[in-house]
Amino acid sequence: MAAGVYHAQLEYWFKRFGPKRFLLTSTDAYEEDTQRVVKDVSHFLTGSAELASPARHPSNIDSIKVFGGMSSDARTKLGRFYQPHNSKLLHLLTHQTQVTFSPSVKQLGVQGWIAGG
Repeated sequence: MAAGVYHAQLEYWFKRFGPKRFLLTSTDAYEEDTQRVVKDVSHFLTGSAELASPARHPSNIDSIKVFGGMSSDARTKLGRFYQPHNSKLLHLLTHQTQVTFSPSVKQLGVQGWIAGG
């Protein structure tokens, strides 16, 4: 979420479809608390947080990683570049009471990007 100009896109889509129809998460949140995010997505889509056995207990936790990470230097430079956009994004998200977040707005990691790392 934090490496783009998402605030403008989300504002448009929230107006078009209504914010309660959105669940937002991030790669950071997914990698840090995969089972929670998967359960939240399942509940959001189906109304049930019950997961099939493989989703509850992956045999290899590394198989759920979707991002290999980036160097701290690259993260810092991107954070600086996107800082004004991420500030707008964080403002938008913290004032959206109808959007579902997984696990939470704080755990999306936008604040870390604003801080530059």
